[in-house]
Amino acid sequence: MFAVSAEEAIDLAHAHGLDVVHHTGREDPHGRPGVTWTHLGFRRGPRTGPPSGPRSGLALP
Repeated sequence: MFAVSAEEAIDLAHAHGLDVVHHTGREDPHGRPGVTWTHLGFRRGPRTGPPSGPRSGLALP
């Protein structure tokens, strides 16, 4: 696992057309000090323009 802030994940999701539909956090269920969990849920928003990002332009078989 890599430490990634919720804000960083949300910003990246927004850049790829996703909206946040769920955002919660909790302490580690095993009681490990300094460990927390963030749960994020995303939903694709309506497209407002051409596709963008690393997958644009790829042809599917």
